[in-house]
Amino acid sequence: MKALNFEEIKIAKQALTSTSKRISIILDHFRSEDNIAHIFRLADAFRVEHIYILTDDDTFKWNVIERKSRSCSNHIKYSIHQNIDEILSITDQQLVALEWTDTSIAIDTIPVDDHPIIIVLGNERAGIDKDILKHCTQSVHIPMYGNNSSMNVAMAAGIAIYALRR
Repeated sequence: MKALNFEEIKIAKQALTSTSKRISIILDHFRSEDNIAHIFRLADAFRVEHIYILTDDDTFKWNVIERKSRSCSNHIKYSIHQNIDEILSITDQQLVALEWTDTSIAIDTIPVDDHPIIIVLGNERAGIDKDILKHCTQSVHIPMYGNNSSMNVAMAAGIAIYALRR
């Protein structure tokens, strides 16, 4: 066994068959440029269509996000919005909350089909705003077996999108 170099990885990636599932992401009032940058890298890796950024004021240091995302923020479609209604007015995709709720199901049990969805990711401290949860048709959670009740939002997003791409 040997590790592949960059050119060999490019060739191997071209041979992959990819799902046609269309996935977008909503970032609900993220606070951390690091998490936003990680989400952009994730979006590039998993061919996410669009990142919708909900924020009251765009004070992010975009040069930091660009550097930490390895410039993925330059070629992933994204838009910045003040409220969820702005996003709902431009898309009819189903919103799926990545959040433990009284009705959430494990992410690995969600049916994988070709219907486009938008995964809603919550604020690092407060989770998904309750007004946004009302617009979600479903909530999913990641089964966790340890003592902690949560994980970093960018890590959780990676697990969720991987599960949806299976």
